[in-house]
Amino acid sequence: MYSNILTRRKFIKDEAGVKEEDYVAVNFSSSFPALNIATIVACDVMKINPIIITSVGASTWGGNNLEFTYLDMEEFLFNQGLIKNKTIAVSAGGSGDIGKDMNTEELNTILDRMRDLGKTIIFEEDLKNNIDLRKEIYYEKSRNISCFINIGGNIVAFGDTTDSINASNGLMDNDFFNVNSKTGLVQYFSSKNIPVINIINIKDLANEYGLPIDPSTDFILGQGDVYYTYSYPLKLILAVVTMSFSLLIILKRIRSNYED
Repeated sequence: MYSNILTRRKFIKDEAGVKEEDYVAVNFSSSFPALNIATIVACDVMKINPIIITSVGASTWGGNNLEFTYLDMEEFLFNQGLIKNKTIAVSAGGSGDIGKDMNTEELNTILDRMRDLGKTIIFEEDLKNNIDLRKEIYYEKSRNISCFINIGGNIVAFGDTTDSINASNGLMDNDFFNVNSKTGLVQYFSSKNIPVINIINIKDLANEYGLPIDPSTDFILGQGDVYYTYSYPLKLILAVVTMSFSLLIILKRIRSNYED
């Protein structure tokens, strides 16, 4: 639940300035199913058009069940009418984004299943060609991309670089990266002055917005610091301070006259 708040309320709308009917390019890994679904729900609610490409590879606690991958979860929710958008293209993920470190038979089973669902399959051994193909898919849907959203840490996000080490969560600084033959989608869109939202460090995000981390009990929906903006009545404070100083001056003068 809190991942939806982080994605929708704070980043996509408030910080990136994405408006209704805009198109956003989206890169999912399968390591964060909840964040992926949260992003889709956010786009659905705000009537934003996400162009989603997802890699199958997932970390230990990600969508790594062979029979029910993240993409199967997404397809199920779509067929149930619970989400309005879904992935249009799929890659293997893992090493080199071609699953070099994955069981070939199992990977092919998943990719065949995705192909039967009408997904475009991306399988490019050359990383630059892989990233270029993804750009083509995004821009084939819309030439006006308002934002790029990256969820997770697959190799196409930052390419064959160490930029992800210093990358921040949330809306990133577009002046932070240099683009070269080894960089990924994050650096590319950043260089085009397109807002980039990077979500990967969940604990930092939760702490920043006052949300519980691994709570032992469920918290009440609609409550939490993320729902509120704290402000202080500066004019009233200034007036009280001014009156206090004035009173001190008056009392000092009265005391001085009394002593005289």
